[in-house]
Formats: sequence, structure tokens, C-alpha cells
Amino acid sequence: MIYNVKTLIIIYIYIMETATIIVIFVSSLLLGITTYSIYTAFGPTSKTYGIHLKNMKIKK
Repeated sequence: MIYNVKTLIIIYIYIMETATIIVIFVSSLLLGITTYSIYTAFGPTSKTYGIHLKNMKIKK
């Protein structure tokens, strides 16, 4: 099959748009997970986790 330049450009733009959407989605997902984990570690609920960690006994 021989495509003209206009068709190849349209195909290229379509592929790039799909890749861009995937990159934005994955980046947003990672940023959200990172933000939530930082909030969990250092936010208001971290005091509750600290109490449980102090009460744990480590077996040697």
C-alpha cells in the first residue's frame, strides 16, 4: 500500500494523541499515589500509625 503524505500525517497525529493521553493518565496516576502516600505518612492519621508502631514488639 502506498499512502500519500497527508494520510501519513493524520495517522501519525492520531498515534501521538493516543500516546499523549496514556502518558498523561499514567503520570497523573503516579502523582496521585505519591501524594496520597505522603499525606498518609505525614498527615493527621500518621499519629495513629505512630502509636501502633511504638506498641509493636520485634522478635529477634
